[in-house]
Amino acid sequence: MARVFALMLLLVILLTLGVWGVRNIRFFKIGNIVVTGETKLVSIKDVEAVLNRKYKGQSVFSYNKEDLVNIIASNFPAVRVVSVKLVLPNTLRVDIAERKPFAYVRLKIQGGYYIVDEDGYVLGVSDRADYAYPSMKLEKDANLSGARFDDNDLFVLFKFISGVESLGIKVSTAVVKDDSMEIFSSERDLKVVISAEIQADMDVRLTILDKILRKYGVEGRRVKSVDLRYSNPIIDF
Repeated sequence: MARVFALMLLLVILLTLGVWGVRNIRFFKIGNIVVTGETKLVSIKDVEAVLNRKYKGQSVFSYNKEDLVNIIASNFPAVRVVSVKLVLPNTLRVDIAERKPFAYVRLKIQGGYYIVDEDGYVLGVSDRADYAYPSMKLEKDANLSGARFDDNDLFVLFKFISGVESLGIKVSTAVVKDDSMEIFSSERDLKVVISAEIQADMDVRLTILDKILRKYGVEGRRVKSVDLRYSNPIIDF
């Protein structure tokens, strides 16, 4: 029994030494970091410089992908990481892309607008909103963490707006309240009201909205408002 235990202990020691050796030999230390992507606002060389300062010389087996993504986000909010690939023996390939504006967001205690992408990252500020992107007003408290909005209601609204625009309806403005959200299309003279809890059945609600607009469109009746908070939507003409 003692002999078996000694053999197992020896095996564990050898395995530990082997892992330590692989992690620490120069052959498997990060020596090259290659960043690719089409960017206008951010220099590829600047991104590579930040990553080299952090990761060059580390073991290829010990770097953390999530940390790398967060480092890029904190230093370059205008870009996002598309992919990270480890090419043995010692190269990291990072593909990035510029974030695209999705909406203007105005806080209830603020006069201007934040220009944000679909993930809530702030790309800039503006005194006014034009018609290039939907303009949103938050009539509730929202959490702006660093360079990013961390608010689930806002993300739900973003997703719903994308769904509505996929139906061919351009959204011009939106309002986020404590228990509901409203979107407006100036082109269609249409208002749609949804619950803050819409996320669970968003696709169903979008299908209902599409059917309502198609049905009354065929009949030649212009729908001005649809309230989707109820099982039987309230429709105004």
